[in-house]
This record gives sequence, structure tokens and C-alpha cells, in this order.
Amino acid sequence: MQRFFLFFLLLGASLAAEEPIVYLSWKHDPTSTMTVQWITKKSDTKDLISYKKSDGSQWRDAKGSHQPLPASTPYVVHKVELTGLQPNSTYNFRFGNKDKVLSFKTMPKDLSSPIRFITGGDAYHSNLKRFEAMCKQAAKENPRFAIIGGDIAYAAPKKGGKENWTKWQEFFTSWYKIMRDKEGCLIPLLVTIGNHEVTGAFNRSMKEAPFYYSFFEKSMYDLSFGSYLHLTFLDSGHTQKIPGKQTDWLKKTLSKNQNHMHRFCIYHVGAYPTYHSESSAPCKNIRKHWVPLFEKYKVNGCFESHDHAYKRTHPLLNGKKNEKGVVYLGDGSWGVKPRKPKSHPYLANKANKQQALVVEISKQQRKFWAVDTRGKMIDYYDQAVKGT
Repeated sequence: MQRFFLFFLLLGASLAAEEPIVYLSWKHDPTSTMTVQWITKKSDTKDLISYKKSDGSQWRDAKGSHQPLPASTPYVVHKVELTGLQPNSTYNFRFGNKDKVLSFKTMPKDLSSPIRFITGGDAYHSNLKRFEAMCKQAAKENPRFAIIGGDIAYAAPKKGGKENWTKWQEFFTSWYKIMRDKEGCLIPLLVTIGNHEVTGAFNRSMKEAPFYYSFFEKSMYDLSFGSYLHLTFLDSGHTQKIPGKQTDWLKKTLSKNQNHMHRFCIYHVGAYPTYHSESSAPCKNIRKHWVPLFEKYKVNGCFESHDHAYKRTHPLLNGKKNEKGVVYLGDGSWGVKPRKPKSHPYLANKANKQQALVVEISKQQRKFWAVDTRGKMIDYYDQAVKGT
């Protein structure tokens, strides 16, 4: 309680001094846009930022919007989408005429050089030091962006009651403080929803995940990075049903984006778990409705979470080892205490380790390696790009 009270005082002082908590993401083309979002006290209704390329060009203004956070929380979240940006460029931005300047990078149009991102899940549970230790190592890997595949801040109650919005504040404060690349640029954050974002965990409505949707807006969406990378984010039965409309959308999305060089899907509950039962309803539904589509459209990998361990499956086709199949990686131990994984014939590697997965893509290869909080490599795997 003392730590939460101290944090509340520090955060309140920070926001009262008009020091926003900032996080970046994308709604549209990551090569030419950036969505800047920031949390302030409720009385701060200014939605204006100034931005420019870091090469010395003139400052330009961009205006967005804001909305109050749920449950009468005395703060608001502001959002401005910057468009018409140059690919693979560094930009500076600031709030109003304040002296503090922040930076970000847009993504390149092509893969003339390898690109690295980092992914994991089950981020900030209860131990802030554990979460921040993984963030520090993740930033050292110098990714262009990061993905958290659900259970972001463990803020929602299992049944009734209010969501713990202080957990969200702690998550965003640490992320803003730590997640910067080697040049000091903020690392954009992409997410999908997990059971701990939702009161009741599964088979609920969007209304029962109010903070998640205030901060991130969608639980199923996709992003294309030029023609070299496509990411599909899915809701593993928390506020959207797995069969039906979501599966129909997944089929259309994967069908339309088959020509991207690298294609990955991200969702929370795993089709091939290491700790939870593979006979649970979400697992069975994902294997029944989504896995055949992953296989049909030859997805290069799926990033799963929820189990608090590390796993990499064999390439799987129809549930069996096959070099033409799909690899499932992750299992969600970014900031939680890891569990001992169980043995399954579909697993190529497993570990009772806190970890995040680094992904590096190029014209020739996909490389995957899991690292712990000290940077020790737990596992390595690579795939050749077809035709190289």
C-alpha cells in the first residue's frame, strides 16, 4: 500500500506539473504516420503538439482530440495522428511551446536493411521491478517497435468491482521512462487484448474492458509495413467471439495480404499452450477456426501468451510436426513470475524463464531469439525466406 500511495503522489505531482505520460502507436501506415497519445490531468484539454523532422526543418502544429478515462478517473487521454511523414526518418515533437522535446522514428518502406522488433505478453502483473527489468533489456535490443500480446497491466477484476486504473498508470509511466531506443527515440507500442483487461475474462462485451478500449481502441486489427511485413492482431475470446465474424475477418485479412514477405499473427490465449490445458474452450476454438487459416495462408509465425512460460513449437500442420507448417512462439512471461511448462509433443523448446522474443526480418531470413532480463539467450530459431 505504501508503494501505491507513493506512486500516486509522484504521478499526481508529475501530471499537475503538466508532464504528460506519452505512448506511441499506429492506426495506419507505419511508414508515413505516427499516433501520439498522452495522459494528463482532466483540466488539461489542450490537444496540440508541434513536430518536425530532426534535420532542422520548421515546427508544424497538429491538433487531435481527447476523452476522459472511465469510471470518473480524473485524467484524460489525448490522441493526435501525424500523417504525411517521411519513411525511415526521425521526428521531434513537443507539447505546445514547452522546452522538452521527444523523438520517434517512422518505419522504412522496404527491407534494404534488417528490421528488428520485440514481442511478449503478460507484462505488468504485481512486481514493478520485474516488469521494468524486462523493459530495460527489451530497449537494449534496439527494436523499431514492441508488441504486448495481452494481459498488459492486470487491471481488471475477475468479477465485479472497479478496474484498478493505477495499474495502467504504473504500466504507462514505466514504459514511457524505459522504452527508448539507442538514440533516445520512443519505441511504439502495439497490443492486443488479454483476459486481465476484461472484467470476467472471457465472452464479455467491450463495455467490460473500458480502460483497454480507451487506450487502444481495437482488439482485432491489422497493419501493413510496406510490402515486407504484415501483422494481424486478434481477440482470443475476451470481447469478440472466436468463431463467426472474427474468423471471417481473419480469412479476408490473410487472403488479401499473402504477398507480404513476412506475416505474423498475435493473440493472447495459445492454440498450443505449455501450462494451461489444451482442451480449454479458447484453445480448442483457436485450433478449430484460426489454425486452418494460418496454415492455408502460410503464416510465418504466431505469437501467443497467457501461460507465463517460454515456448517454441515445431512447425505444425494439422497438429503434427511438418516443415511446411506454422511455428507458435512466446507464451507470455514479460513481467510475470514464470511457470514450469509441461511436456507436449508439439514443443520444440520450452523454459521456465521470464523472457521476451526478439524478431529480426530481412530479405533472406527471419530470426527469432528469446532473451531473459540479463540479455542471456534462451532459445534461437531461424527461417529462410522462400525463394532465397
